[in-house]
Amino acid sequence: MIGPAFSQEQCVIHPFDFQVDCINDVYSLWQNQTQRVLLIAGCGAGKTYMASLIMKTITQKTRYRRRCLFLVDRNNLLEQAADEMTELGVDCSILQGDRLVNWNASVLIVSCGTLESRIRSSGLEAHHVFSQLFGRVDLIVADEAHDVCWRDSYIQLQNYYLPQKTRFLGLTATPWRTKNDEYLGQRFDEAVCAPQPPDLVKIKRI
Repeated sequence: MIGPAFSQEQCVIHPFDFQVDCINDVYSLWQNQTQRVLLIAGCGAGKTYMASLIMKTITQKTRYRRRCLFLVDRNNLLEQAADEMTELGVDCSILQGDRLVNWNASVLIVSCGTLESRIRSSGLEAHHVFSQLFGRVDLIVADEAHDVCWRDSYIQLQNYYLPQKTRFLGLTATPWRTKNDEYLGQRFDEAVCAPQPPDLVKIKRI
């Protein structure tokens, strides 16, 4: 079991009911031994927010230290993710370029480009780099999964960490690829879908 069921009472900034439902649906799939889950939610549904609550629960509600990775493929998303996590009280740090990183943070927000650069410059196989940088990882979140999950670094992370029972969570508002032979079912086993924009309008989320 990766974490307990989630409820609104666990958060200072209360989530909407549909966000609680999405989070618990993700947990339910993980608890049924589905390692790779895709969360499909349109713009304004709070994908990063829901992922942040999941990571906070995983890293704070256990007796031993747990680590999560949050992968982005564009540098402008790093600060945005860090700001949202910090507001929710998530212990996080950014790994990108030469900036100072807190390796003891529970959540590392990682630039795919930086990770791929470190693998190339190390002269080592990817799994050796992951072992040195991250050690054990309990959850890997792929932001903009429709793009990130086709990056070399994500494929290498999945190849290394899937056998270790690491969970994977993809976030996307656009669950498709432009190439006919590429689809998100190649990277994920099950999907959780948030309400569509017309329903979000009704509950005044967007």
